[in-house]
Amino acid sequence: WTYNLDNTKTATNALAEGQTATEKFTVTVTDDKGATSTQDVTITITGANDSPVISFATGNAAGSVKEDATLSTTGQLTSADPDTGATATWSVSPNSPTTSSSYGTFSVDATGKWTYTLNNSSAAVQSLAQGQTVTETYTVRVTDDKGAWDDQQVTVTINGTNDVPVISQNTHVWTPDSLTEMAASAFPNGYLLRIAAPTDVDTTDVLTIKVTNIPTAGTVGYYDSSNVFHAVAVGDVLTSLQLTTLVYKPNGVATFDSSGNVITGNDDGYFKYSVTDSANATVNGQVEISTLAGTGAHTTTVTIGDGSHPLNSGSSQTTNYIVDSNISNDSNYNTGAIVLKTDFQVAPFQTPISGSEIAQATSAVEAQVSVSINIAGHVFNVVQANDGVANWTLVNSGNVTFSSSVSFTNIKDSNGLSLADFLTSHPPTTGDSWTVTYMDNTGGNEQARYLSVGFVDDVNGSTKMVATGDGTIDIMYGSTQNDTLTGNGGNDILVGGKGDDVMFGGAGSDIFEYHTGDLTGVVKGDTISDFTVANPSAGGDVLDISALLTGTHAANGSDLVSGGYLRFDAVTHNSDGTTTVKLSVDADGSAGSGSAFVPLATITMSGLSATATQADILNALVNNHEIKA
Repeated sequence: WTYNLDNTKTATNALAEGQTATEKFTVTVTDDKGATSTQDVTITITGANDSPVISFATGNAAGSVKEDATLSTTGQLTSADPDTGATATWSVSPNSPTTSSSYGTFSVDATGKWTYTLNNSSAAVQSLAQGQTVTETYTVRVTDDKGAWDDQQVTVTINGTNDVPVISQNTHVWTPDSLTEMAASAFPNGYLLRIAAPTDVDTTDVLTIKVTNIPTAGTVGYYDSSNVFHAVAVGDVLTSLQLTTLVYKPNGVATFDSSGNVITGNDDGYFKYSVTDSANATVNGQVEISTLAGTGAHTTTVTIGDGSHPLNSGSSQTTNYIVDSNISNDSNYNTGAIVLKTDFQVAPFQTPISGSEIAQATSAVEAQVSVSINIAGHVFNVVQANDGVANWTLVNSGNVTFSSSVSFTNIKDSNGLSLADFLTSHPPTTGDSWTVTYMDNTGGNEQARYLSVGFVDDVNGSTKMVATGDGTIDIMYGSTQNDTLTGNGGNDILVGGKGDDVMFGGAGSDIFEYHTGDLTGVVKGDTISDFTVANPSAGGDVLDISALLTGTHAANGSDLVSGGYLRFDAVTHNSDGTTTVKLSVDADGSAGSGSAFVPLATITMSGLSATATQADILNALVNNHEIKA
């Protein structure tokens, strides 16, 4: 007899490993006379383990996530096992490439539901650009109670999205207006704007840097590899290197108020730029630039109109300037100047001012406005309408303010005699009265509401700077004189330059920066009034003296005292908890015996113990990374 097992039968496959079933068959033999004999045959069917089989609905073996948007995806797998009573255990197969990567993490639960979670904060994910994808494959395994298993691959697609470029925070740069000062500074080729290179975590993105605004006074530009200067203009496309090496050169003709500061707007301007990535996402940055000329100039201002009502068009308006002692006692009238400001435009006075009124060649203020001065019958033209000269500069489009600064040497009468020469030969007396005339040669809606006339005795003045930052990141360049620089809030950079300067960093982590030549003219050294001893990440300040040192030394400054590069003298612990120290540096920048030491700064520090010694102070600064050497 023969028994053939039908292995396709459900009943057969339902037998688990070790499980048996019996079937009994009766075999009968019959002779030719019809006699029979029977025999029972018993068949034992023994079960074997069957592997489970994974199945899934359409789409459940694949998923998709997206940077910054869809951060997880799931799918449901099921298993079937013909063996009655078989159990199913789900896991990530050991054949799977991994359970996690730099992009995300894959897991599967007890029911066969898999989950992929994107690690959205990882650099790998954030570096994916818009349209860029990465595919990861994981293997899920189901195992029965006898160890048989089945694997199924799951594919996850990771989609990138666009990340906007990252640029420098907006900053405010302060410089002397004097070109002589620039030439004598550590930045004779222009003051660095210190714009950081833009970045984009999307590694395939190409960044386009474009100039969108330049200051109306002075020049912004860069030097090429041949050291040739290139002034930038609106619309110029810059490389990252060109952007980071941009410098500002003042025009050297600022005029000042009675406090010695630049008259509002005259040399204040903005350098602005845009950075656009491959997906056309654009961010905009700016550097406000202010030039200061010091404290030696004096300005007396008279006005025609108070700004509340239009001045009459087509007729003249006058006022009197009473000569003050600064003008009458001036020893050099070649350094005098007159500064004009007006809100001339088309009435009604709307903002922003129209483009046609701003354009230098076509502006109505150039075509219509004349200003003159009558001194005892001698008439001098300050600005003349339609003279073919660009007299006026728009300094504030929001308030529609035009300004014109004219030297006494360029103010002339009808015979070509300059005001400077006239005053030299006809010295004025304090109390003299000069008549100022404003003339608008055309009637109609083009008119002004005021004209201010500032008489400046000395446009050079003293270059000593007094500057106070505005709470942004201020980058302040001092003069060769004894300046007072106040950073206010923000992580400021203060470069005192030559002379004995007083510097206040204010809130934030500030850098006090010194350069070769800054020791020239030092008598007692600078005064740094608020140096915080702490790690810069926690608001600590930084002393950058790297440019002063030439010898071999530790970059963190740990050997500066022992090596004879600098010393702290006169450590004084104050009742308010601060500590005052006098810092001196070797004048030739190399290790020495101390005979060449000159005072660098008297520094008032907070954050030190009341018993801190010279060694303690240096160790604290070194450990906090507050000395850049």
